[in-house]
Amino acid sequence: MKGKAVKLNYDMRDFVCRALVSKLLRDDIEVLVVATGAQHFHLLARFPDHEPRHWVGRAKKHASHLLKDQKKHPKLWAVRSRAEPIKNRGHQLNTFRYIQRHAEDGAAVWTFRDESPDLY
Repeated sequence: MKGKAVKLNYDMRDFVCRALVSKLLRDDIEVLVVATGAQHFHLLARFPDHEPRHWVGRAKKHASHLLKDQKKHPKLWAVRSRAEPIKNRGHQLNTFRYIQRHAEDGAAVWTFRDESPDLY
């Protein structure tokens, strides 16, 4: 990514977190947890195919456009995200807890237990 790294304040983290979840849910992705920090995000979701980068890319684009529309920030993301397949139930639970714990460091966190975000 060219230019300085973007650091999101908490309101922007919350907005981006909800925007990511909103788009993924609209694309029929089963989302368990998303944590958006000052400079990166983590998510745990079930994708309908072996193309999580495609679906996450769509969600990132959606969040970026919403931020731009709100005049909060013009450019947000680096080019690629990294996806790691979940191996078993234990791995899934550990990953869920790992992502959820990012709230302790100031990340905005959404889980499947929360209301569905209602963003455009």
